Amino acid sequence: MYEPDDIFTPTGMNLLLTGAYNLMSRRNYYGNVLILYEAAKGPDFIVRNVSGGLSYYAENRFSHSEQTNGNARLIWHQAYLAIRNLTILLENIDDVRGDPEELRRIKGQAYVLRGLCYFDLMRLFAFPPIFSVTTGSRYMDTARWGVPIVNTVEKGTNIFNYEVVRETADSTYKFILEQFKLGEQLLQGRLIPNGYANSAAAKALLIRTYLYLQDWDKVIEEGEEWLARYGSRYKMISYEDYPTTYHTRFNSESVWEFGYTTANNLSSDALNHWVRRPTWNEPGQARDGTVSDNLGYAKLPLTWGHPTRGLDFLNAFPNDIRRHLICEMGIEGFPEYFTIRKYVGDPFHFVHNIPVVRLPEIYLSIAEAYATGRNDMNAATYYTSLVSLPRRLATANVTSATHVLDERRRELILEGHTYFDYFRTARAFTNRQIIESNNQATITFGGITSPHYRAVYPIPLAEMNANPAIRDQQNPGYPKWALAIEED
Repeated sequence: MYEPDDIFTPTGMNLLLTGAYNLMSRRNYYGNVLILYEAAKGPDFIVRNVSGGLSYYAENRFSHSEQTNGNARLIWHQAYLAIRNLTILLENIDDVRGDPEELRRIKGQAYVLRGLCYFDLMRLFAFPPIFSVTTGSRYMDTARWGVPIVNTVEKGTNIFNYEVVRETADSTYKFILEQFKLGEQLLQGRLIPNGYANSAAAKALLIRTYLYLQDWDKVIEEGEEWLARYGSRYKMISYEDYPTTYHTRFNSESVWEFGYTTANNLSSDALNHWVRRPTWNEPGQARDGTVSDNLGYAKLPLTWGHPTRGLDFLNAFPNDIRRHLICEMGIEGFPEYFTIRKYVGDPFHFVHNIPVVRLPEIYLSIAEAYATGRNDMNAATYYTSLVSLPRRLATANVTSATHVLDERRRELILEGHTYFDYFRTARAFTNRQIIESNNQATITFGGITSPHYRAVYPIPLAEMNANPAIRDQQNPGYPKWALAIEED
């Protein structure tokens, strides 16, 4: 029988860490909500209003996010549950007796996971640094809020004894950077199994945070140090091997990914099941990419009909190997609808891993930093590490950061990045919102009159009901708090 004091052992610390991994990989976080939120908000996909799973067609349209129910409440709760586990662990691990190397590994991973939880909460519930950090080029005081930082057990369990308010974005990002730095330091030299955060993942997430902060010098410094320290561990998949290898578990480009098996998969909540129906995956054969089974929700078709959206965007270069991702969707009566096979299940349609960080992101982050500083020669060095041979049989030129952002769209599609990339750079785009109607909007960022005024999730009503200190800190575009009953 498990006793409360068992938590103050290496086994107890491991259980807390494993619990956090489990919470982050579930349907309410990386397993489904985070990535589908980004896809529904962004320019590459339409969301079909059909049954099966929680639909994003209304909730994540730009004027219909709800503070009383749905995915905003689910992912807020899930992330803070993981943070609770990690905070209990970090507050107690220094008093645990055991193998110092094992405890160092546990502590390092806990810092990385806690940093990532807060980073993702900032992406979902706060405006990006260009608007929210005081040094941002388009800073708005109304967008200054970050999220509550619950960094002690006492603060998390005795809420009425503390003012648990939203910190400023400045202080929240400072905290996030500290978590990733501590994690990398503790994990250096530790052998970490596949599926768990290692020192390379910690530093990669540090680079990602600096990218959002538009601290280009730090992106370059940390990115080039990452390549010098960790680059030999990872390798871009060759052009020839891409169709059969890009989706395989823990391939040579994977720095960190959440792993799923036939025992712990998400079943009908899995991304592949949600996005498309199974297709034949036989590169070079006539039936490759055609529907093989009538299974799955098939709810995210690629947009079309515009040179910078979805299907046409992926088809822009004839020799781009990523065109292999395009496949039939299998919607009866809609033969023109296509989607992507970013995720390929093995041995079943819904059994696949979900990447958190991959090697291409490192190259593209450094390239963006150099291109923004108008150092096109250095930008091209990193840009072509991804584009020229591994992905396209063509010379690739970089004359602006826009080229790099376009490559991020192709390379990181349906991995939870594109919408946030547009938002963090205040770059307008056109969104075609649902397939059954011709609704579309040009999305701009920053002004309160923008059609995109609900650019982030609302702070959930359940949180405001429970925590009086946060009630006057709702995001722009949502009603002020009033006592109400949240829905299931």
